Amino acid sequence: TPRNLGCCQRPRLGSHTIATPREHELSNARRAPNTQPFVCSKMVLIAASPATLVLGVGRGAVVISGATGAVRALDAGAADERCVAVACSADGATVVTAADSKIIRCWVDGVVVGEATVVRRPSGLAVAALENQASALAALVCCAGELWAHPLPALDRPGAKLLAHTSSVLTCVAMGAGVVATADRNEKVRLSRFPQCAEVEAFCLGHSKFVAGVAFAGATLASAGGDGEVRLWNTDGECLAVRRPTPSDDMVDIDLGEPSASGYECTAVAACETAVAVGLRDDAHVHVFSVVAREGGASLGVAPVSLDLPAPPADLCFRGETLCALVPG
Repeated sequence: TPRNLGCCQRPRLGSHTIATPREHELSNARRAPNTQPFVCSKMVLIAASPATLVLGVGRGAVVISGATGAVRALDAGAADERCVAVACSADGATVVTAADSKIIRCWVDGVVVGEATVVRRPSGLAVAALENQASALAALVCCAGELWAHPLPALDRPGAKLLAHTSSVLTCVAMGAGVVATADRNEKVRLSRFPQCAEVEAFCLGHSKFVAGVAFAGATLASAGGDGEVRLWNTDGECLAVRRPTPSDDMVDIDLGEPSASGYECTAVAACETAVAVGLRDDAHVHVFSVVAREGGASLGVAPVSLDLPAPPADLCFRGETLCALVPG
């Protein structure tokens, strides 16, 4: 029976599950074939590369090899710390964790190689590659209303403030196609060209409540918010599609710009080039929309595929075209 993490291939390809016990340590408990145990605290996030799945767990993280299924624990925090965000590089070799103590750590091949204290408790985390610098990476950290960049892996140089959202709190950050997307509680998403983020590339305006998550789907951006809407944007800030999933699996399509009447909140969103997945508060499903090509851009399929879960998802991500959903145990 699934407990905490389900890794589901796209619906037509079948599924498999990774289960998690409640104890705060790796366990040798009996398990069914194709399952692996590890522990999730209540504040967890997941990140993935094609080769790696990373989960925020307790004081650090757990890294699962996509090739072998081997599980490696990353734990260097104090006893009272709790991991609040994780991110990884495109090849999965570099992992960054953020704790509620305002400490971020960088791990390379399972070894902590850098540690730094950020200005405020992080609310989002991403890893970005620096242009024209081979293998150079930076951790992008949301701290209150600001986005900071910290050079990796040593974290031994001061961070640089890239941008700020006026009078708002950042909820999340995503990086894709040379563009960084930051979202806030004031219903907006800002697109900036990385690393020259001082100038706004575009604003994505349309949500009527806080933006809960953003994720790049190829050259487009998906966002989901407290208004219960899933939106697809291009990097010029043009809204390409709006969809509203409901726990009953019904789909209500709306005209662009119409305020949402949905009483449901989106709590998590993930995207790849062919699909966008969203989780709703108090709904034990993941709703998966296809990304369909159209003249002048892309859109979202009208009817989602809904995948059953044992509980509402706390977070979602894609590893390639494999959808991973984290649910409370």
